[in-house]
Amino acid sequence: TSTEMLEGDDKANFVLACSVMLLWFDVLQYFVYGPEGGNLRTIQRSAFKVGQVVIFVCPIYIGFVIFGVSTFGGQAPQFETFSSTSIVLFATLNGDEVRQTYTAIQQDCTDCASPVIGWVYMSAWLCFAMYVVLNIVIAIIEDVYMTLREIPSNEGGKDRTIDEFAFDQVLSNFQEKESRGLIKTS
Repeated sequence: TSTEMLEGDDKANFVLACSVMLLWFDVLQYFVYGPEGGNLRTIQRSAFKVGQVVIFVCPIYIGFVIFGVSTFGGQAPQFETFSSTSIVLFATLNGDEVRQTYTAIQQDCTDCASPVIGWVYMSAWLCFAMYVVLNIVIAIIEDVYMTLREIPSNEGGKDRTIDEFAFDQVLSNFQEKESRGLIKTS
């Protein structure tokens, strides 16, 4: 049966999973519309700048991870290993497990450090991650999107938005079909 095949060879499952993933990546081509490119072009053009921010943040992130493991790893289960601390900090960067992490540091760490150090550690990480890093990434993506949103027009150098461009395309398509007699208006 098909379940026996799926449970069998791990290499075949890996190849199958990669194939399906790449097929889904192929769907991204349908997010591109018009010469300005829409969502996909925005992602493509902002990826390099966002990558630079990620590279800049990595040493700071690793520093927070090492501090978390060395200070709270002895008692708080979220901070026992490098990978678990890294996962917790990444989750809090995205707004997940914030309260649980604060609670774990406050309640579980009685001998490892003072609760004030834990509070300062998590607050410093959250302020840096959410208020600085995420806002920089959002600003980069927004800047690229706004740059791509304005399309130079041949009509007096006026800029057109994506909506105006799409409306002009639909209108010209409609007028062409009407002139050929495919659409009758009366």
